[in-house]
Amino acid sequence: MNRKLRRAAIGLPLAGLVGVALNCSSTGGGTYVPAGGGGGTSSSSSATGSGTSTGGGGTTGGSSSSAASTTSSSSSASTGASSSASSSGGTSGSSSGDTSGSSASSSSASSSGGSGSNNSSDAGSSAASSSGSSSSSSSSGTGGAVTIDSLLGIKNSFGESFENSFILIGCYSQEAQDCIDIPPGTNCPNQNTALPFEPQGLTTHEYFQVGGTPGAMYAVTLQVDGISEAKYYENGTRAAGNGDPANAQGTNGSDTFYTGGDAVNVENYNIYKITVLYPPDGGANPPDGGVNVGAELQHYYLNSFPQTNTPYEDHQTFPISYTHTIPVVGGGTIEYSTADRNCHAVDNCGPGVGNAPCAIAAGRNVPNEPNLVIPTMYMGQPVSGLNTRNGSAQPFHAQIIHVTVTAVAPM
Repeated sequence: MNRKLRRAAIGLPLAGLVGVALNCSSTGGGTYVPAGGGGGTSSSSSATGSGTSTGGGGTTGGSSSSAASTTSSSSSASTGASSSASSSGGTSGSSSGDTSGSSASSSSASSSGGSGSNNSSDAGSSAASSSGSSSSSSSSGTGGAVTIDSLLGIKNSFGESFENSFILIGCYSQEAQDCIDIPPGTNCPNQNTALPFEPQGLTTHEYFQVGGTPGAMYAVTLQVDGISEAKYYENGTRAAGNGDPANAQGTNGSDTFYTGGDAVNVENYNIYKITVLYPPDGGANPPDGGVNVGAELQHYYLNSFPQTNTPYEDHQTFPISYTHTIPVVGGGTIEYSTADRNCHAVDNCGPGVGNAPCAIAAGRNVPNEPNLVIPTMYMGQPVSGLNTRNGSAQPFHAQIIHVTVTAVAPM
């Protein structure tokens, strides 16, 4: 089966700028306003992390999922409202992250008894290596110290925590250059073209609870490494700009981080997304996959490539690697979501466009993480069943994204 719906001439995306500015004051009355809107009243209640997988008949989440069901999104648009987070004890500390151009800049600051300002730049193409375990970083704010583990080490119903987490797209069988990512004998779900693009096909959702002070804002620095196919996005901001990457197949990986916007409804290439949500708001938003979540603060796509004359959306995968800092809300939720419209994922077969199955050894390891250990369980399912080619060994088939939290700080 050909992976593509069609080969279309695609123009450059609109230069929409939708993002979250990481420039927060922690002087006891500072207000955090997400760029492009966002809000919702933060409450002290918290969501329980879990997840769902729709379609495919797999055993994701501990039970067989329906091949025709979808998980509705509860992220509602909020405009005009702002979330106020304060952190006392001295002169304010500022935190900002600049994600423009070809390098990603991350930052953190503390506000414990004196002024603090710390900006650190890290090029996305030469990200520091991570061995699968997150480091511990702490800074002082309201309620005492916050650490990576206390903020983002809370385990969900699968025993997984955001601080050291994965998105895994498996390989039940091979078809030409693709892996079929649903079990044999099942149909690709949600084949209703009247649906929006993202809910079509095989979708998964996993949720992680955020610790910390409910309603307080925290800057979270992420290191993202993986092997992924490309996807085009629009109406948001691509961190590395809209030009061709200097070396898209380079072993160190490209910066493919994208803030806001939507997936371009062309072809079938996979969507990988992080959504940051406020704490539950007392029932105004319905449960999402059984998890009561608040309004959306912002969302981010992880595998963005620019729409240029180079056809990145093609039968090929790319190393990705970058560092960026995003805001999260204490007591809120972080959601991973994936979407694969035709239940075919381009297999990890090394650089270049392919049209035939490849050997296991032809794949590439996750960049910059030579000691990475891939978990043997993922969203309640043995990885050996998800990837029937080589289980949790590297090179993983078909695609893998590893997210490590490297720093946290009050905003």
